[in-house]
Amino acid sequence: MTRRAGAAALGVAMSIGALSACSGGSSAPVGTTGSTVTSTTPAPTPVTTTATGASVYGAYAFVQPAAWVVDAGRQTKGVTTYLKAPQPVSGVIPTFTVATSTVAPLPALGDLAKQGAITFRQRGATVTDAADRTIGGEPAKGYVVTSSTPKTGTTGSQALTQTQYFVIHGGTIYVTTFTSSTASAASLKSTQDAILASWSWTAP
Repeated sequence: MTRRAGAAALGVAMSIGALSACSGGSSAPVGTTGSTVTSTTPAPTPVTTTATGASVYGAYAFVQPAAWVVDAGRQTKGVTTYLKAPQPVSGVIPTFTVATSTVAPLPALGDLAKQGAITFRQRGATVTDAADRTIGGEPAKGYVVTSSTPKTGTTGSQALTQTQYFVIHGGTIYVTTFTSSTASAASLKSTQDAILASWSWTAP
């Protein structure tokens, strides 16, 4: 049976509230399973010009993939955007979510990503660093998570891949999560990249 990648949004990663525990400066590097990708963190140059065809989601905007729809029922206090594809790909309905949080004092970006990776590894997932990038001109750090989850309504398990990025803008933490079946992750990467490349900020 088709599995809906809904848990991913709530795997927003971890309890973002626990992120405040990371705020005392940078922590020691944490190893990840798999290859590590390193790159120079780009200088922040926030993008405030909304792309043609972009949808506005409060303080940010991006171009929504064609035919993808908002699942308002899954948007909660922390999950400000929940988009899903119109149909399954390799047995899983791909989703893209955005969660937000404000924490004082604000943790370092690198600490947020490290803590998120730790949380997923504690759940038994494989975590691999993703190359640094920008989201709306702001530096972003993230990782790729591969895990196995029981199929809905049947026996067996489904391999899922989640790519998660952390970005800070205007004192708010944003966590983007793109979830799909592991089998379709490579072919759907361009969809995720297009969303993030079209991102802009509508509020300071």
